[in-house]
Amino acid sequence: MCEIIHSYWKYLLFNQPPNIDVFHESYYREDDLYNHVEKYFRLIHYLEKPLKPHQSISDIKIAQDMKDLILQINHSYSNERITVNIEDVERWTNHPTYDKSLWVKMVVDCCMIASGIAEYDENTKEGIIEWVQVSPEYQRQGYGRMIVEELLYRLSKKADFVTVSGRLYNDTNPKLLYESCGFEGSEIWYGCYKK
Repeated sequence: MCEIIHSYWKYLLFNQPPNIDVFHESYYREDDLYNHVEKYFRLIHYLEKPLKPHQSISDIKIAQDMKDLILQINHSYSNERITVNIEDVERWTNHPTYDKSLWVKMVVDCCMIASGIAEYDENTKEGIIEWVQVSPEYQRQGYGRMIVEELLYRLSKKADFVTVSGRLYNDTNPKLLYESCGFEGSEIWYGCYKK
């Protein structure tokens, strides 16, 4: 499965859109067929060192936190024009890898300022960090690292390893955050959008 950027269950479950091709760096060749190409990193954490929980991070309770979670995610990605809605969040909770203990938040002054969502694939013993976001006014203060470390701690109780992927060229530089939390690797993937 070395050619697959997403976790194995996503590969089995979802059809790739017909206008997008995804290539591992070893297979990618420039082609006039594409009008836009994005590079993505993929990192792995082997969970070898003991991890500690962060007491200031709590579970997301979907029924109570849905609205705040959606607002927090949308606010965090407003510069990238990424938005989610209730249907998106409900769909995530129906994934075969959904685990409510892997949805976490940080609240400051009654406001959700950071959140993280991970999944766990029982078949491969893989943890997958899907979403980590910090509201813009709280970025660069260590909250993202706390969210990642908490997710790693929770995943260390069940997973053999954890993966994460994201856009390589990104103003918030998530790759640097993940590397500072012990992720490693240099895999590059290409998302190629057809004309």
